[in-house]
Amino acid sequence: MKPFLKPAVFSVMIGMVICSGCSGEPSQDDIREILERGAKENNIVLHEVKKLGCKDSGEPKKGDNFYCDAEVDLTTPSSGREKEILVIDISKGVKERWVLRHTRKKISEFQGRYSDAMGTTTIVFEPGGEASLFRKEGGSYAGKYEIDGRKVKIISRSGEILLTLNLYDDGTLWMETKSGRNHFKRT
Repeated sequence: MKPFLKPAVFSVMIGMVICSGCSGEPSQDDIREILERGAKENNIVLHEVKKLGCKDSGEPKKGDNFYCDAEVDLTTPSSGREKEILVIDISKGVKERWVLRHTRKKISEFQGRYSDAMGTTTIVFEPGGEASLFRKEGGSYAGKYEIDGRKVKIISRSGEILLTLNLYDDGTLWMETKSGRNHFKRT
């Protein structure tokens, strides 16, 4: 009698079944479990968590850290019940499968004028993702901006990244320069 499946095919199928939940990024259940751990410590009640998507941050290496967007329905002692979209910074854990590094409310759009502390660069963010970049030493650029996790990228009309800024929780921006951090504040 011939075997139903060849041993190599059978091994591959077993591996697929065992690793069916190993897609690399955190699942909706993983995100809920992570948030529940933090919620219990802070007297917060989670009603619903809906994963909207995850993106590998590439830090320190691919597959170790993800920025996930999730719609969260929660009740806090100070604010009561509310729904908000959070950006959740998640790392692979040792004891737990995933570990919460940081959460913040999702900022999807900037508006207004931001200038750096040295007075050399000004960025004007317009509704709809439009941005203009002005440099004191000359040159102005118009394009789009996009928010990617904790980064804000100013992109020219031709698709070239003109500037990448880091995003603080309070919405202020900064970039690393040779002489240190250059902070941008709303002016």
